[in-house]
Amino acid sequence: MITTYRPARSVSLAAAIGLLALQPASPLHAFWGTSDTITVGSTSSTGSVDPIQQARTHLAAGDFAAMKSGLEAYFAQNRTPASDPEAAVLLAIARLTSAAENDVPAFLRDKMGASRAAFDLVNGDLSLRFPRTAVYRAAPGFTTVGAFYQYTPAINLYENQGAQPSISFENKGTTDYVLTLTATRNAAQPPDFDATFYLDGELLGFVNAFQPDYPFQVFALESEIAPGAAPDTVAITLPPGAVLTIGLVYSPGEVRFTPTATLPSTILVSNGRVAGINAPRFAAKANLTDLVTEFGRLDTAALAPAIADLSGAGPEFSMVLFPEETGHPENIVLAYPDIQLLIAQLKFVQATRRVLLPYNVSQKVTISLFDSNTVEQLFANRAFLAPRAGKFGPDLADARTLFTQAVAHVFAAGDAGLWTRPAPESGSYLFGFDPAAPDAAEEALALETALTQLRDALTTPVALADLSDDLATDSTLPEDASVSLAPLFGPAPLNLRTLLPVSAPDGSGFMRGGSTRLLTSGLLPGVGTAWWESLLNENGLTADDSPALYSRAAIQVQPDAITTVPLGGSATLRVTAESFPPPTFQWYRGAGKTAVPIAGATKSFLRFASTAKTDAGGYTVRVTNTIPGKAPSIVTSKEAKLVVTYAPEIV
Repeated sequence: MITTYRPARSVSLAAAIGLLALQPASPLHAFWGTSDTITVGSTSSTGSVDPIQQARTHLAAGDFAAMKSGLEAYFAQNRTPASDPEAAVLLAIARLTSAAENDVPAFLRDKMGASRAAFDLVNGDLSLRFPRTAVYRAAPGFTTVGAFYQYTPAINLYENQGAQPSISFENKGTTDYVLTLTATRNAAQPPDFDATFYLDGELLGFVNAFQPDYPFQVFALESEIAPGAAPDTVAITLPPGAVLTIGLVYSPGEVRFTPTATLPSTILVSNGRVAGINAPRFAAKANLTDLVTEFGRLDTAALAPAIADLSGAGPEFSMVLFPEETGHPENIVLAYPDIQLLIAQLKFVQATRRVLLPYNVSQKVTISLFDSNTVEQLFANRAFLAPRAGKFGPDLADARTLFTQAVAHVFAAGDAGLWTRPAPESGSYLFGFDPAAPDAAEEALALETALTQLRDALTTPVALADLSDDLATDSTLPEDASVSLAPLFGPAPLNLRTLLPVSAPDGSGFMRGGSTRLLTSGLLPGVGTAWWESLLNENGLTADDSPALYSRAAIQVQPDAITTVPLGGSATLRVTAESFPPPTFQWYRGAGKTAVPIAGATKSFLRFASTAKTDAGGYTVRVTNTIPGKAPSIVTSKEAKLVVTYAPEIV
């Protein structure tokens, strides 16, 4: 949170990146801290200002706009990121920190309706408050004596539960107000008390003094409460519309809280009242589409240019950022692996936005939207999955490319020593594994395995059992259950308006067979209607009294036209088909009238554990579905060729 006592606008590169990144490269560790040291710019021997040193001076001062404009002017003089990678990396930092400090808070205020939005670049904290109305209730009050608020009777709520003596201060103004209070017993005695401080109904921390054993102390859970400049004082930042409530917990006698300055008319004092706060309210027109649009603007203004800047840093690149520039107590080293990870995070953000572009995500932003399960939201707002004309193919293809590139950048970082590099001689890497940690090697392996699965999932199905221990032990899953991300990034097999299970007219649940439409997208090849129906039934989600939604057999994904495997290797031919009731399968050797059924081959796949020469040839599968009262519907797949390769032989 932004506080009244932080001395300088130091910047954390890791924190700025983290604001824009979809998923930080956990379990990688990013290092940052605080400092109030400011450097001074230098000039070259010719008297002109060194643009890199000037940029570092702006970075130390937190003047990211000046840092960005100065470096942009520098690169406008026919320079490229590859010719001056250090300046280019600094420009990338300037673009991202400027967006984090200015663009994101402005969007949250202007579009989302936040009354206050600020991003602490040192600690990576987003301070965000929405308009909320105070609802007061009665409580024992303090006595107003001159300029201070006094409570005299002895009180100990730790031993005797009862109403807590309280006083509240509400900021009715339009700007932050710093309320500074001095705590005393009287002119002759030091304070002796324990009090709680609440901001908008949320506990900030405790202020107490138990003399003579303990001095005046502030135990802050949130950074809006801080020790004041003078002894026995505390300072609290009250954003517009915020309410501070002080509740007395313990006092053996008189205790006083005195504002160090006369309160303005915009500060409403409610003595003997404690404020409860109603739910925050987003702006009336706040919409998820605004969020997607803003990410697009940030992509154009900051993300894409920053990626281009960072791409100029080659395998030999290394740069040191000093404490006065970053706020970290020691040097931060940016080497090639760190640059690759930054690029990867930015491309993950770009890809995620493109996944959203084809869909109608127009939805009013409410608090309940964030309190609900994602699947519940999709069921309640089916238009989310309605593709927008002309968007589905190109945008998702771009997303797939960016995801693949992002994973490649992480592997490039690993190949350059990310997993094994020792700590630098002075300072810390921006990203790295703690070599002293006992589980560092396991963390590196886990991350690399997860990324490998993501990379493979973009092109080929991944067994569900490989993605989750829970799924691996789920005996209800079909043995060939798999999930493929590929359909997300290709043409729409069907109109996605029909993807969600169909609700019964009376709202009692989902119609039997309605789940077929979810599966026809090809996103869950191998997980058929029978498994999906059983899952809905087990959770009481189906409407048994509703008529079933029957559908004829249909093939969504044909078997691969050609599958090549070395002699003795394993091979699997697979078809994705759906219907309700669930279809049956029969594989054949050959095609047409001469096709011969294969005994026992009655699943959606045909597996060869160890291929022989005689296995080579063509195969088809017939998918059959029987709807009550109608003739069976049969559909036959295209022929799939199995090619078995082996070394030349002399017969």
